[in-house]
Amino acid sequence: MIRKTRNLLIALGVMALLIISVILVNKMRKEPETQEPAPARVELIMLSEISPESLRNLSIENPEGSITLSSMDGFTWIIPDTPPEFQAKETLLRSLISNLSAIRGVLIDENPDDSTVYGLNNPSAEILLTGSSGNQVSILFGNSNLSENGRYARLKGESQVFLVPSSIANKAFWSLEDIREDRLPEINTEAVTFIYIRSGTGIFQAVPHSGELGPYQPMGASLDVIKPWKERRLIQDHIFQQTMALTPPPSRISGFLKEWVENPESLGLGPEADRIIIEDTSGGRYNMEIGNSDGQGRRYARESGYGDVVFLIDEKDLGLLDIDPFAHTGNFVFLAGIDRVTEVKIDGPGVSHVLSIEKLGDPEDDSDDTFSIDGIETGEKNFKKIYQSIIGLMYEGAALNDSVEAEPEYSIRYTHVNPEISPKTIQFIPYDQTYYLAGVEGEDTEFIIGRYQVQLMLDKITGASEN
Repeated sequence: MIRKTRNLLIALGVMALLIISVILVNKMRKEPETQEPAPARVELIMLSEISPESLRNLSIENPEGSITLSSMDGFTWIIPDTPPEFQAKETLLRSLISNLSAIRGVLIDENPDDSTVYGLNNPSAEILLTGSSGNQVSILFGNSNLSENGRYARLKGESQVFLVPSSIANKAFWSLEDIREDRLPEINTEAVTFIYIRSGTGIFQAVPHSGELGPYQPMGASLDVIKPWKERRLIQDHIFQQTMALTPPPSRISGFLKEWVENPESLGLGPEADRIIIEDTSGGRYNMEIGNSDGQGRRYARESGYGDVVFLIDEKDLGLLDIDPFAHTGNFVFLAGIDRVTEVKIDGPGVSHVLSIEKLGDPEDDSDDTFSIDGIETGEKNFKKIYQSIIGLMYEGAALNDSVEAEPEYSIRYTHVNPEISPKTIQFIPYDQTYYLAGVEGEDTEFIIGRYQVQLMLDKITGASEN
């Protein structure tokens, strides 16, 4: 009996412990987790409460000088006492006005015993805001804080010291040059209609292509190079586009002179200065003259859109002045379309070859044409291979002396399919032991071609004739 009673008591005790455990677990689940307190908010106090629309005058005094901005309506702003050609960058002007018209800061010191620690006994900058009703607010700016993410400030005549974010406060230290427009005219370099570059005594000039292809010419170009060459030459469009992409004209001014230049010629500017003139299809025009170096990697310059204002351009942005006229000039000696030629005759010392194309039917239909080399009929594929070696002759450089007095050593005479169009003769005049002067008879011979090119062409024709 005693044993049964003892066992019952033990069982009841264990059950009670289990019940208590369940109750404690459920209670813990229902209690919310302890949360960390939210960080205290820093209160920003408004130092000036003049909206940009109500602002009528903004004056800035700082070590760089002074700026005064005025407006009659809060939207259109002028900068008095600047030259007529002074242009402000609109986006920066708006940023300056909107940021300085409504300045907020954190209160740092209610009534400091010594303001020198903040740099406010002798302020570095001061702004004066005038509203449409004549109300004025003057704010003084002192030192930056240790982390340099803020600058100390106070209202003029007040003792409270505030910390204003540097992104706002630093605008009180801008100069006129910081808001001056520094972008040069934009030109669509992919749609150039005119370009003129003078560098030293060298000139490169290209104008719109004449519009009509020559009677032998199978392809055209957007521009013709007219200087420095005596004859009008097709431009190599793909090379010209590469040049304009890699070395475009300068797009930004790197600095303005603090004083007006009375004698620009003393800086190398004037009629003889280096110059870049570019026009595009949309009417855009870029006209800049470049003078001497300032000794610090920049050159003095003027652009017609800025009047007579002298500014500075980084020399590294003037790669276009080094343009190579020859590299941009069509370099085929004479590119005659095979569909426009009936005969090609090559003559020289101990050499006489004739390539003929006979039109048997419709002149526009070449499916029934017959081809022959030196009187022997050949297949179209073989003929075109030889013909390609003739029209594939390419200039290798500009002649330093284009007035060589010598008789042509070799000549290539093209006869057009239209008998009313005169034949064209290409002449190869001895230049030196390596080169010939090459060009169209009756035109100035300005370029040279390696003798090896002519010999390779002759070897191919001879080989085709023998086969």
